[in-house]
Amino acid sequence: MKEEVGNVVKTYGKMTVHVIGHPDAKGTSAEREKLADQRAEAVRLQLLGMGVKSALVTAAGHTGEKELDGRVDLILNPVVEQKG
Repeated sequence: MKEEVGNVVKTYGKMTVHVIGHPDAKGTSAEREKLADQRAEAVRLQLLGMGVKSALVTAAGHTGEKELDGRVDLILNPVVEQKG
């Protein structure tokens, strides 16, 4: 899936991608936080490796108690020109 997202962002360049990493349920709070950040950063680096501009990609871990399943979410937002 990240390959498709990377290709769309690289081709059109009119959207930003926010990568959110989630931890597993194992480990201490500090370990889960570190794991969540590492997962998000790994996906961000993969997108950059696909040619997505670094200014369009951010990454952060999320350690909320609900999402302890090890997934990574990608949030795509269109870049909207402000008329002024």
